[in-house]
Amino acid sequence: MELSQNRVLGSSAILRESYDAVMDALAGGVEVEEIARSIAHLLYSHPTMAVLINFFHRFFNALENDKEVRMIWKEIDREAEENAKIASSLMPPRGKVVLFSHSLSLLKAMEERERKNLTVILSEGRPYYEGRVMAEKLLQLGYKVEFTYDAFLPAMVQEAEMVFIGSDAITSQGVINRAGSFALALAAKQFKKPFFVIGHTSKVLYGHLNSYFSLYRENGDHLQAPRGCKPRGNIFDLTPWKVVSAVIINSMIVSPKDIPFRQIKTSSLLHRAYQEIKGNGNK
Repeated sequence: MELSQNRVLGSSAILRESYDAVMDALAGGVEVEEIARSIAHLLYSHPTMAVLINFFHRFFNALENDKEVRMIWKEIDREAEENAKIASSLMPPRGKVVLFSHSLSLLKAMEERERKNLTVILSEGRPYYEGRVMAEKLLQLGYKVEFTYDAFLPAMVQEAEMVFIGSDAITSQGVINRAGSFALALAAKQFKKPFFVIGHTSKVLYGHLNSYFSLYRENGDHLQAPRGCKPRGNIFDLTPWKVVSAVIINSMIVSPKDIPFRQIKTSSLLHRAYQEIKGNGNK
């Protein structure tokens, strides 16, 4: 339930923590059906995070068929490490790069490289300020960090060598990430700067799993809207592929048109638990 309510961590970090919790629960003798209900709550609460949808359908299918579930995690971890190394190799030896929001994938990439001569430009990440969390972690790694308002970040793209964002879901239309990603992509195009997405094959949203996915919408509580205004608070947006330079995925740098799609079998156990949660309105 704590992870279901978390709006600061990126999808990779939430996957890692939820996986550890599930493995602890299994080791502690918790019934698989009860774990499935908890994961169904997690999917319902984070409907933009395709990596959760894909991973846990594979996970519960493996459990139901007595297969080694740790192999799925090792596969994801291995690709994440390789993608991080590629992203790190693309970054300039000196100068500035723009990063956005909190991304475990980008943090891994930053751990791979020399810190001394590279400055990172970040923004707050309102309304949950996950940009502050990312900035603090980069400072701990020894990077110089320039910190600004979300609204001013696109203007600062002109000072940078390139822009990197993470991803919550990779769809045929574009990449889903924290709101503000599309504006950064447009700024990068305007200033002729490379705009890279770091993804993962487990973040690719497959058509038959669309019923689990939606752009998460807030109720506007964080907005100080005058009385009479209709508050709009979508915290994710879609960046079309036509404004993306390349995607780092499947241990490669690919054009958006070459993103690898593969089908993942739906877990009947998780599907039943999810439909029950969805029918009850996540009560």
